[in-house]
Amino acid sequence: FDDEGEITATVTIIALSDEEVARNLIDGKTVQVATGAGADKAAVLAAIKALAPDNTIIGALAEGDIDIDSGAATVTIDSGITATVYIVEAGGEA
Repeated sequence: FDDEGEITATVTIIALSDEEVARNLIDGKTVQVATGAGADKAAVLAAIKALAPDNTIIGALAEGDIDIDSGAATVTIDSGITATVYIVEAGGEA
């Protein structure tokens, strides 16, 4: 029996921009802030930065880059690149 099989595979590599990598570090994560600070942009921003302390793009975010609504922060990292981070107050639930 002399039957050699051949397998062909196609691998597609998608290069992510630095901004997309930054988004992937925080998107869908949950941060905890002090009780009563769920709508405090400074507190939420500090908690978001703590998720990826070594990422310079996350580290450069400013309060103007986040919008807080109903326990979630929409973080604009770059034009068309956003992440959603969920906010929990200490002692509370998302």
